[in-house]
Amino acid sequence: MAGPASAPLPPLPEGTPADPEAARLLDAARRLLQERSPQRALPLLEQAAGLAPGHAAIERFLELARAEGRKAEAESLAGTALNHFLQNNYAKARKAVDKALALEPQNKKAKELLKILGTLG
Repeated sequence: MAGPASAPLPPLPEGTPADPEAARLLDAARRLLQERSPQRALPLLEQAAGLAPGHAAIERFLELARAEGRKAEAESLAGTALNHFLQNNYAKARKAVDKALALEPQNKKAKELLKILGTLG
């Protein structure tokens, strides 16, 4: 039985890039995005954008990968902040919270931790 990596991807409304290498990179990046790996997809999409500048599908997925990458990084920083908080290292926790909120202002974990840190002074 074939795995999800071998399943065909849905066609792109914008069409496939004319450059075969850009098309291959775009497909690989789309699979990584399906696997929730935006940080791994981003360099592939940037390379594809260099080969097929202005292609609408590449631009759309590049924007998506950047947004998802920021969100994943913010989640990681919120987790780091919580670990620092639990170790009573409030200065490091605050720094990580600030970074997380700079990347994703609506990050719930970071916002809650910021409230708690604010009450501690």
